[in-house]
Amino acid sequence: MQILIYTEKASPRLTYVLDELLKEDMGLEYGVVTDKQDYLQSALPGICYGGTRMREENEIFIPAAGLVLENEVKQTVPEVTVFDGTPVLFPIHGNGDLPFDIFSAAFYMLSRYEEYLPFEEDDHGRFPAALSLAHRNGFLEVPVVDSWILMLEKKLSSVFPELSFRIREYRFLPTFDVDQVFAVRDKSVMRFLGGTLKAGGFSERWKIWRGRKEDPFDTFGFIRRLHEPPGLKPFFFFHTGQRGKYDKSIPPVKESVRQVIRECDTWGRVGLHPSYRSHDEPELLHREKERLEKALGRPVTASRQHFIRLRFPETYRRLLAVGICEDYSMGFPELPGFRAGTSRPFRWFDLQRNETTSLTVYPFVVMDGALKKKYGSKDEEVLRFLGILRQRIENTGGWFVQLWHNHTLSDRDDWQGWKHLYEEWLGKAIHGE
Repeated sequence: MQILIYTEKASPRLTYVLDELLKEDMGLEYGVVTDKQDYLQSALPGICYGGTRMREENEIFIPAAGLVLENEVKQTVPEVTVFDGTPVLFPIHGNGDLPFDIFSAAFYMLSRYEEYLPFEEDDHGRFPAALSLAHRNGFLEVPVVDSWILMLEKKLSSVFPELSFRIREYRFLPTFDVDQVFAVRDKSVMRFLGGTLKAGGFSERWKIWRGRKEDPFDTFGFIRRLHEPPGLKPFFFFHTGQRGKYDKSIPPVKESVRQVIRECDTWGRVGLHPSYRSHDEPELLHREKERLEKALGRPVTASRQHFIRLRFPETYRRLLAVGICEDYSMGFPELPGFRAGTSRPFRWFDLQRNETTSLTVYPFVVMDGALKKKYGSKDEEVLRFLGILRQRIENTGGWFVQLWHNHTLSDRDDWQGWKHLYEEWLGKAIHGE
């Protein structure tokens, strides 16, 4: 059954958020009308989104705060309040059937509206998590958009019991950024000697470099043994850029590197990890994508930014221009949580052009480095925190997308003990406590 939306003014923003919330998430078909008589004469379940309630019955009324009916980008800081234990934006002080303008609130979070406004960037040119509305108001670790959708669904179900909704199931997606396939093996003579002078252990490093001993970063066999039995297909994002201050990869012209990439593609999925430099020199992006495609022998359509160097709208426009249609960069590298307020995939809306794009965004909730920064090597606290995030995502039928690196499972140096921790966490991630 279709649901009818009445608004005095249609807009691309409203269409986008209705598509994401009603169609993609709830599985509802809907229509939009701007003619008052057409709406009043219809027998379809209705949502009146505007200034005044239109029907006496068969309607949910949501007063409009205005954000999704506008076209420009302007300085906007939504009011935040709490309803029934959940933070909400654009609260309604009146007779609405929801305590806030859910469409403006969801649009603000999904579009990353605040990241289009002027801000003080960090050392890597990124939007800092500490500046986000979610962090400043204490709800970064809560999938608020997903909770809001459940609020709306509950209200719709109570007023229109004939409606049926899409069943949501918790999903777990492990992903790995491969900044370096190998720590020592197959590096140039100069890089080998330089690394040896810095780290010592010439004898051991020589054996690794010559392929006589397993490289510590070559954890792909371990990852496969953990993930294949439960039927998981991890996503690997390979760095193929040239060497630089923040780019340490070995180019895939090396057969050993190409072999790892191809093998991972047989039992997992493979995408591009654009270099740090490509953020400042966009012309490199196409070349790096071509290198990975040559190694794989197929087109590459997914990516995640190195160092999570994500800026709006430039980054996503560049990805679309080279044929990327899935991106996994939506998260903060320094803090766990829900950068866009959701754990579920959604389409990117280009706020400056005021249009929905073909790029699907897959948010990640936590990165290994953020966990280490937050808890150090305290296994019990890490597992407890991950369990809390998992429960919140499961409660809203969302996706737990996590970001780890192959080298964090090396059990070496600063990452000693994390291999065992990951193995223990994986069981809880899939099956819960």
